[in-house]
Amino acid sequence: MDPTPTPSKPFEYQSEGEQVTDPVQIAALLKKVKDSRTVLQVTLPGRTTEYNSALLDVNLEQGYLLLDELTPTEGHHLLSNGGQFTVGIRLRGVDMRFTSQVQEVSGQAGIAFYRANLPHSLYYCQRRSFYRVRIGLGLMIPFTIRRGDDKPLQGRLDDISLAV
Repeated sequence: MDPTPTPSKPFEYQSEGEQVTDPVQIAALLKKVKDSRTVLQVTLPGRTTEYNSALLDVNLEQGYLLLDELTPTEGHHLLSNGGQFTVGIRLRGVDMRFTSQVQEVSGQAGIAFYRANLPHSLYYCQRRSFYRVRIGLGLMIPFTIRRGDDKPLQGRLDDISLAV
């Protein structure tokens, strides 16, 4: 394969993935998932069926997540006594996966939700055409772009990847 990218043939970058173990990073990634309202694919030990859920809350200080009731309802019945589960997520070219344990099953207005431990580790794998460089949260990289006669645009760099 010719590694030179062109607009019609972008370079196929495939990350090997990494295990994120910093609780602050894990919480930040999961908050992005929550804010995007991405559907979670939940699997239970010994089962091949995938159940759907959504992330309702991420609480770093108290170390928990809130997940919406599993659908189809068979999943809820299986998880209603607590237990371990694995979540798969695909968000903007990134695959994430983690395992957690239900602490409590509760409900409101007839809809169940699960309070679970914030995961100790999260598998993070970029699946984009080009590698995206993440900039540290504490690092502020200001930039200015001049576009012809227009007023200069100023901003801060959060991450960067090649665009074709």
